[in-house]
Amino acid sequence: MKPLVFTFLCFTFLFPSLLTASGKTEFTPQSEPEHWKDYSLDSLGGAGSKPKELFDQDNFPEIMLTFSPENYAKLLEDFDHLPTNEIMVPGSFSYASGEKKITVPQVGLRIRGNGFSRVRPELDQRHEPGETIWQRPHFRVSFDKYVPNQEFFGLESLNLKMYHVDPTFMREHYAMDLFKRFGVFTYTRMVHTRVYLHVEGDPKPAYLGVYRILETIDKDFVKDRFPTQAGGFLWKCLWPAPLSEANPERKMGVENPDQGKSYPYDLKTRKTELP
Repeated sequence: MKPLVFTFLCFTFLFPSLLTASGKTEFTPQSEPEHWKDYSLDSLGGAGSKPKELFDQDNFPEIMLTFSPENYAKLLEDFDHLPTNEIMVPGSFSYASGEKKITVPQVGLRIRGNGFSRVRPELDQRHEPGETIWQRPHFRVSFDKYVPNQEFFGLESLNLKMYHVDPTFMREHYAMDLFKRFGVFTYTRMVHTRVYLHVEGDPKPAYLGVYRILETIDKDFVKDRFPTQAGGFLWKCLWPAPLSEANPERKMGVENPDQGKSYPYDLKTRKTELP
């Protein structure tokens, strides 16, 4: 068996709270910011653009996720059928920073998260334009799902995570910065962002609040952090994965939520070559 490379991240301190006096999160639907100007995806320079530009801490970008009514309905149906599903639906992704707006017209979108942090985008059983009670789900954005080799700032995918049980909106940022300062090179990069969700036909986009753009731990991550071992195996360790077993093979596999398959050691790259 080839050597295994494991990456560990600890998710643990100040950003103005978005909570109202009642303790509930207040969402104010807004129209698309007027200062956005269209730039093509090619203006990023394709694969030549660096992720560090995206994760520049001086930026506070805005992101719009747009769905057709049919694809948004499918997203809800898939969640209702199996909340842990990893089925992508087509949508578009718009990114705005300063006066620049870049729209990627075709991306894959899905809900992500574990346990109680994985929520439906809205409380309504069916989407009713203009009468939606919105929630704040995590999202996975895949840029190469429908367009092979398509990248955004040199990344094939990214995560949009809301701040769960963190009224400071800063805990994870401080933790990752601490790891970086102490030389833990496997820290994950992130930056604050405002997230909007738009279902075509709705009166205006819904403002979901402040999220973080979070680097995906995938083959791009491995290539960046382990350039001499970029072709190795990447494993996601779940409970119970103590890393102290002499023969962990019986707990190793490729997760498939749609089939109810889960393993403590979940292979994320080179899945057809399970050692």
